[in-house]
Amino acid sequence: MKRLCVAMLILMTIVAVGCGNNKVEDSGAASSTVSEPEAVEASTLGVPAVKDGVLRPGEDCAEVVFEWDPVEGAEGYEVSEENKYYSEKEYREPETVEITDNSYVTGAQDYFDFRIKVRAFKGNGAERVYGEWSSFATGSAYEKQTVSVGGPYGEMSVVVPEGWTADISAVDDGKLTYGLYGLILKPKSADAGQIELFCSDSFGVCGTGLSQEEITLAGYTAHVGTYDDHEHWDFITFGDERPQIVAQSIDCDSWISHMWEEADTILDTLKFDTSRTEGGIGQYISDSEVEALGLMMSVSNVTTSGLTVHFKQYEDKNTGELIYGEEYTLEKLEGEKWEAVPMIIDNGVFTDIGYSIPKNGEAEIETNWEWLYGKLEPGTYKITKTVLDSGSSSEGDSLNRYTVSAQFLIAG
Repeated sequence: MKRLCVAMLILMTIVAVGCGNNKVEDSGAASSTVSEPEAVEASTLGVPAVKDGVLRPGEDCAEVVFEWDPVEGAEGYEVSEENKYYSEKEYREPETVEITDNSYVTGAQDYFDFRIKVRAFKGNGAERVYGEWSSFATGSAYEKQTVSVGGPYGEMSVVVPEGWTADISAVDDGKLTYGLYGLILKPKSADAGQIELFCSDSFGVCGTGLSQEEITLAGYTAHVGTYDDHEHWDFITFGDERPQIVAQSIDCDSWISHMWEEADTILDTLKFDTSRTEGGIGQYISDSEVEALGLMMSVSNVTTSGLTVHFKQYEDKNTGELIYGEEYTLEKLEGEKWEAVPMIIDNGVFTDIGYSIPKNGEAEIETNWEWLYGKLEPGTYKITKTVLDSGSSSEGDSLNRYTVSAQFLIAG
């Protein structure tokens, strides 16, 4: 059960409040509130500058301490507190209390967030005068952290409570089931399952049994997808532009309801800053495939100085031995036109050696172009290589030549 406690430090009359005694349950009912008197005249009292709450351990619960400097001429302070459980969207109705000290303590035994505003007062009864309300100060009865991951399309971040883990997955590290880079989110109390929050430039869905709902989440127009009447969502896409952020649930059937509520709350803190880009990444284009060979070329580990080229024969096309070499060309996309990247040396020569691609298998080669092109500036590029099929062609040639390309982005 969500349990909330309120403890007030009062200078004139000290009231000891324990987490197991004076609690506010989910209904938000208050046991120590006062009605708000009506101010009788304009006040010259200053406005308290309330600092955000500081978390500290209490006797029976986590406490949140708010402080402010004393207001000159004030005889006391009125504090208006609002609270909400972590996964709730809105704060509950405020509760108001009068104190004489320039600090206020509240707390909870669960994931509660608080915000307070304070105003000074002096005088009693009909002579009571109030100052202006302060801005809201916020605090939480639990630890939380902002976790972020950067990449060539932007930096994504979410706020994660202490009961969850967030594993960073960088470009090409192979941790994600889907996507280019992102975060892997798990509740610590779950035996299995995870949510993969990732950046994608090609996410698509299809198939029967899919239902979708449009909602607003983290300020985005989001589409929630559920397959086969599952109790909870299978994926959420944020926005319609590419690249886009996608959340996908993986093996979460055993999760209980509060885990899903907390997951939704974490996703509602998503930020994707496209002005903060870093690194490089491969991009699929149609020229990356040679259908006649059943062959695909891709790249990984993209830097300004080089990358790794990968070949994969995904279908047996009755070819002969497929052979490639070290030679390649680089082009840069300028507007809508591809232009050759200028070389920094004259008459650059590649080693004349052939490498084979196993039948229905894979091969890769490390490529460093700094000696030939220097370090590349930010932009979109294409690397092109030649693959030879040692089988005879219908025209009687002893060797068929095919060009295959892979596109990549260097962020800047």
